[in-house]
Amino acid sequence: MQVPLVLDQVHIAEIAGPPPSTSPYYPPLWTGGAVFVIETGRIAYSNGTVWVDMQGHTAFLDGWAVLDPANFWTTIKKIATETVTNSAALQDDDVLKFPVAASKSYSWRGALFYNTTAAQNFKYTFTGPSGLPSPFGVRFGHSANLAASAMASAFGSALALVVSATDNIVMFSGAMVNGANAGNVQLQWAQNTAGVGITTSVYRGSYIEWIET
Repeated sequence: MQVPLVLDQVHIAEIAGPPPSTSPYYPPLWTGGAVFVIETGRIAYSNGTVWVDMQGHTAFLDGWAVLDPANFWTTIKKIATETVTNSAALQDDDVLKFPVAASKSYSWRGALFYNTTAAQNFKYTFTGPSGLPSPFGVRFGHSANLAASAMASAFGSALALVVSATDNIVMFSGAMVNGANAGNVQLQWAQNTAGVGITTSVYRGSYIEWIET
């Protein structure tokens, strides 16, 4: 059964006439039953061949609802807890990353729910494409429940979190202006001090959201 999709009305605009089928904003024609809600209150759904209105007429002949992906945050979340043991070497998170295109700018935000010890603590960073333009390039940082705010101005610069509790949360954010190289912005993390037999975990439910700006 097709699950209806309801879209945020704030970010939907209209232009005169339907776009060409090659438009990146052209809604996909799912197998049927997909609901498409537009700002004016009109509703269309996919019958598997075309988008139609509730009377069965081909939708939006007098103005197509445009979905601009640059207006939406994309969320990536961990669905399984990830653990490292006795390691202070920054390693790629299994899930939390997003793609960036050349010569585009992006912002991101998110939260890590993690478990560590006061002796091992926690550190993280983001990696990304090289060759970022000056003067901005990239900035990322955090606020946390048991740590002072911090900011980095280069991919790969580690930010350490000194904790006094076992379970913790860090809220992070970042922004970048990319250069000529496409790639991924990738979260990395590790124990700040390796501990023999000690595990550090980032829990399921941790997430990252990103948007092209």
